[in-house]
Amino acid sequence: MQVKHQNIGLTVDDSLMRVYVASPEPEGQYPGILFYSDIYQLGRPITLLADRLAGYGYVVAAPEIFHRLEPIGTAIAPDDLGKLRGNDAARRTEIAQYDADLNG
Repeated sequence: MQVKHQNIGLTVDDSLMRVYVASPEPEGQYPGILFYSDIYQLGRPITLLADRLAGYGYVVAAPEIFHRLEPIGTAIAPDDLGKLRGNDAARRTEIAQYDADLNG
């Protein structure tokens, strides 16, 4: 199945949150998945997985989970330094903030 993708911006708690959206190419109604990334945000592995799920017939929305802490569009490198950076951002992000993102 052909897949289309786009980035959209949503404002949540005065912070711009980028959301990667992948969906099947033919117009229609499809089930949706809210796809949270790992601590590295929206790097290529996450967008590839979102595209793959869209290829199976889902609309997939993957938000940047650390938009309050990192500049928009930041993908954290999956190396030792990135692991420290991502884990620090995870500790500094409250569960209520993830909930607010969901409702954003």
